[in-house]
Amino acid sequence: MYCTKTTSVLLAAVSLPIHIATAAIAQPAWPTREIRLIVPFVAGSGTDSVARLMAERLREVWKQPVVLENIPGSSGTIGVTKLARSAADGYTLVLSGDAAIVVAISMFRSLAYDPTKDLVPIIQIGRTPNVLVVNAARGPGSLQDLVAVAKDKPGTITFNSAGFGTSQHMGFEQLKRMAGVEILHVPSRTSTVPDILGGHVTASFMNILVALPHVREGTMKALAVSGSARASAAPNVLTVCGARLS
Repeated sequence: MYCTKTTSVLLAAVSLPIHIATAAIAQPAWPTREIRLIVPFVAGSGTDSVARLMAERLREVWKQPVVLENIPGSSGTIGVTKLARSAADGYTLVLSGDAAIVVAISMFRSLAYDPTKDLVPIIQIGRTPNVLVVNAARGPGSLQDLVAVAKDKPGTITFNSAGFGTSQHMGFEQLKRMAGVEILHVPSRTSTVPDILGGHVTASFMNILVALPHVREGTMKALAVSGSARASAAPNVLTVCGARLS
């Protein structure tokens, strides 16, 4: 069953191996200039939303500009690669999901960085559930309906994600195995939102920060939420762990 959540971790580059602990950061004078915060996903994504809230607070605490730079692509690995190649001085950080720093090392044949050697974790920012959403007007009415269609018409149900190895992708892969169905993965080149609103894919495991505004507007329907317990922000939505699939 799919019970995991999206995890966001703040990372820094180091000259040896995504929590603050570089030599430069330990110096009393830090920071004395602008800090660059890389967001390895598109603007408007769940990670981007968290980063913008965090940057606002960090500007107040550090008394220095914190400039966000969205560098999306390849499940977040392009942005993390940018960090790994930056100077290990504590002035470039990245807010990464777990795909680029945990899953990627076993999913991709080659990475431009080693998460255990080129990066240092500063702090885990948070863990947020994903919501399984469909187009409110065109999509299945329930998780059971989605699974039933997938069983009756294999390959006709599609889902999108921010890339291979992301929590959205892994969530559907677990759901497919759990329900014994085939659902076609269509990685999104930009935001996952337009694909659902435009009816280009059937479903998406979307970060709850991104999904709920659309659910409340009535343009998306929430079928389930990831996690072992219901989300306080969506108490009427079943968990995938608790939903019956047969």
